[in-house]
Amino acid sequence: MGNELKLLLRVEWKRLLDSLNPGRSKSRAGSRKTALFSAVVLAAAGLLIAYAVFYFVLIAQQLQKADAMRVLPELVMAICSFMAVFTSIYKVKGTLFGFGDYDFIMSLPVKTVTVAAAKLLMLYFMNLFFCVFLLLPAGAVYAYYESPGAWFYAAFLLLFPFVPLVPVVIAAVIGAAIHFVSAGFKHSNVVNLAVTLALFVGLMFVSFNTGNFFLNAAKIGGSFTAGFARVYPPAGWYAKALFEGNAVFLLLFIGVSLLTYLLFSYAAASRFKAINTRLAAVAAKSDYRLKELNVSSAFAALYKKELKRFFSSTNYVLNSAVGILLFTIASIAILFGGVDKLAVMMQMAGLKEMLVSFGPVAVSVFIALSCTTACSVSLEGKNLWLVRSLPAPVKLVFLSKIAVNLTLSVTASVINGTIFIIVLKPGLAGALLFYAVPLAYSVFTALMGLAVNLAYPNFSWTNEITVIKQSAAVMIALVIGLAAVAAPIAAIAALKTVHAVWVEAAAAALLACISAVLYRRIMTRGVKTFEAFE
Repeated sequence: MGNELKLLLRVEWKRLLDSLNPGRSKSRAGSRKTALFSAVVLAAAGLLIAYAVFYFVLIAQQLQKADAMRVLPELVMAICSFMAVFTSIYKVKGTLFGFGDYDFIMSLPVKTVTVAAAKLLMLYFMNLFFCVFLLLPAGAVYAYYESPGAWFYAAFLLLFPFVPLVPVVIAAVIGAAIHFVSAGFKHSNVVNLAVTLALFVGLMFVSFNTGNFFLNAAKIGGSFTAGFARVYPPAGWYAKALFEGNAVFLLLFIGVSLLTYLLFSYAAASRFKAINTRLAAVAAKSDYRLKELNVSSAFAALYKKELKRFFSSTNYVLNSAVGILLFTIASIAILFGGVDKLAVMMQMAGLKEMLVSFGPVAVSVFIALSCTTACSVSLEGKNLWLVRSLPAPVKLVFLSKIAVNLTLSVTASVINGTIFIIVLKPGLAGALLFYAVPLAYSVFTALMGLAVNLAYPNFSWTNEITVIKQSAAVMIALVIGLAAVAAPIAAIAALKTVHAVWVEAAAAALLACISAVLYRRIMTRGVKTFEAFE
């Protein structure tokens, strides 16, 4: 099994690296793309780590006053576990089950249990990301403030790689169950999406309502560990191994993590072919009746096609529209909970004033997280020739992709912006900015994502999650979008003598100008680039 597992992992890693390195050619243009992408990734990684350290230092200062520093690593371990569960649920189909190259992989001379183990390990490696950018900085901050003994460092490093293993298995079980059940319905994608979204909203609701518990953990010390350990026993073992120097619990945590992984691999292998066959099945339509055909314009037909493609993929919706969903949840929370209650829960005096000042730009981060166009070109995949053969100009193809993004972001901006205006009552200028700024980011994000995807396409994928979540275009678009939001926020914080309204108005105007340039570039050079794709 060892050599077979290495072979499969090598194949999976090669595909992943190929999708992350679109400039594989040795030409000057290809090398330039690779260098640019590498620089963006390194800069993003550095910023994430720096932000995590800064945030954890602020928390550590409060925890130190309450003599509850050990809560920091425990809390971050819980967050990593939570993130691993949620982000893995919708990746199960396409990574562990229902992957595009199923026939090819199963034709290889390897055991089914090895295939299941390799696929589960890829899910694990994807979620190790949260541990690297959250748990490592938290451990470093704890070590700086507490100066623990050698045991802490040894135990922390030994436990670190095993933290996401059990959560990934839990997510795999939940995800497989959701996909397996929904596959029996006529509209399986709709059922799958509805169940997954309901689960996401439920988790967000629980997280929101337990906010006081996490905040009070600094005052009541070990009760956080006890509370979380009742729900997730490995958390208790983790804490005892790390802070009490208990080698038995260290071995128990590692052993149970490995055993859970192995047991699931063998269990999944026993039903691997049956599950994949069920997921690949298509429900037959009965009682078909010939109806009158509807006639629409070329743009309307392309728009409907793009919209159908978007909602037919749970991965696409959850990864590209998560910001819109969070924006809506935040609006509902502030509408029914009230900004004053939210301020008390978050222990942030003057929260209303902060939202009035930073709000128009701050809520735009949700828009920046919702870019459907960054992978829309790559998702054409091997059907690219079909799109190019349509009796419609390329400009209409681009406009249809942009329109889907704007349908989501503009609708969310108007509805949720109205809610924020009603609750905050920011005045006429502030109210206009609560519309203008998110709308400016909506147009910019849609155009920027398409431009980036045209520069960094990937048509050779076998699993759509590769281009939806792991492609260079998506990562670059995300970094650019977040940077575009961070810049005016930093300017407002730095230029205290300048009213926030002027900074936000300037940001909206600048984004409008950049969007105009991007639109012109896409409709000229972008069209030529698209026509040159092979």
